[in-house]
Amino acid sequence: MKLSRLAFATVFACNFIMAIGHQGLMSVLPGVGRTMGLPDALISAAFGTSSLCIVLMSAFWARTSDRLGRKPVMLVGLGGFTVSMVLCAAVVAAGTHKLAPWFIIAPCLIAARSVFGLVGSAIMPSSQAFVTERTPRDDRAKAIAGLAGAGSMGTIIGPVLAPFLILPFVGFSGPMLIFAVLSAGAAVLVAANLREGPRLEEEPAFVAGGASAAALAKTPFWKDGRIMPFVVVGIATGVGQGALGQMLPFLIIDTVKGDLMEAQHSIAIALMIGAVAGLTGQWGLIRIFRMKPNHLILWGGGIALLGALVLLAASQFTMIVAGFAICCVGFSFVRPGYTAGMSLAVSLGEQGRVAGIAGAVGGALNIMSPLFVGLYQLSHNLPFAVTAALIGAGFVYSLFKPALRTAGLTPRPASAPAAG
Repeated sequence: MKLSRLAFATVFACNFIMAIGHQGLMSVLPGVGRTMGLPDALISAAFGTSSLCIVLMSAFWARTSDRLGRKPVMLVGLGGFTVSMVLCAAVVAAGTHKLAPWFIIAPCLIAARSVFGLVGSAIMPSSQAFVTERTPRDDRAKAIAGLAGAGSMGTIIGPVLAPFLILPFVGFSGPMLIFAVLSAGAAVLVAANLREGPRLEEEPAFVAGGASAAALAKTPFWKDGRIMPFVVVGIATGVGQGALGQMLPFLIIDTVKGDLMEAQHSIAIALMIGAVAGLTGQWGLIRIFRMKPNHLILWGGGIALLGALVLLAASQFTMIVAGFAICCVGFSFVRPGYTAGMSLAVSLGEQGRVAGIAGAVGGALNIMSPLFVGLYQLSHNLPFAVTAALIGAGFVYSLFKPALRTAGLTPRPASAPAAG
């Protein structure tokens, strides 16, 4: 393995801090929005717009990191994340002090959050490609799961930490300012600790059916049967995951029916328990059972579907937390499963490309959030029913798709089969 412990720890820290900031902001913003008088749909739109920007920009940042190197692009992403948090803090301060009406504050908040989607999205594909280029095939699923564990660990710390960062002098802007400082610190770690080399030796180019490795690498991913099945299951499960993450704070606020600070602590507890469950899956169960990508996709989809059904039937806080925790175990399997599956399905020279695709799929999590908020306003059960249907569709698809049932079990394919 060419990846040193210090290098992995540095990349881990970047993803960890990004997850702390993202999940911490997600946990406090619904309550902050209601304090400022912002409609719930506009709070959700801030995350949805940012996610759309991630989808649009991930491939660009992956290609840029192919040309310039992974380290410079990671630094750019951390800079974007820092600026986004500072801008969000300024907008929240203006809103809580009534310096502008809500119809001015809302688009400013969306724009501030979009900076993360446009620039901060550089972190994900560049960091994943950095790790996969230095990790042998047999260890890649474990390495990607470990990196994904940074996100799960961040989702534990973020919601717990965020309420305590609502400080006397800066108020609700406090969490965002602290997250910006942490991001700047991560940039210092990257600048000091990461080196572009050494990488694993490039796998030999292959030719099958008259198509060279270079030609296959230029095939649009939606026509590339090596990649597209993983994208389908990633989007189906990921949109469901994003919907649950967005809807859970609103559901808890309306279920607890106390003041916003009491509800905020309940939200933090639920997100923390879900994150612990996810971390247990990524750092515990995957290693104990030596799960391959196909196991992660199949078992993860089934477990996430079970949790979504529990959430659909939940009417009390304890059931909500239990359903969400079960879902998080499933999600903790599926994401490293399809990410590692894509990585193993292509040559070493295409790792930047598939990292960009995986980043775009991950960014799709919150694009549909405003739609789910609208469904929630019609009926509290409706968005959870749609979520269960999406996760179930991804699970059924993975059962019948050979590329997913055998992911990680066979050598890298010598051709690009038809997508579908």
